[in-house]
Amino acid sequence: MPSVLQHGEVGASVAVTGELMLSAVSGPVEDELCVVRVGIEAESVRFGSVTEPSP
Repeated sequence: MPSVLQHGEVGASVAVTGELMLSAVSGPVEDELCVVRVGIEAESVRFGSVTEPSP
């Protein structure tokens, strides 16, 4: 699976269409809200420039 993040640059806006999945991280944490694992099953990913947002 190619990494789409290689096509972006720091500070660029990103538009993602797909499904967001959140799950708790196991192990000791300060509280249940401070750590979560995020997964994105993306149908499409678009990068804008650093100076202009994605359309």
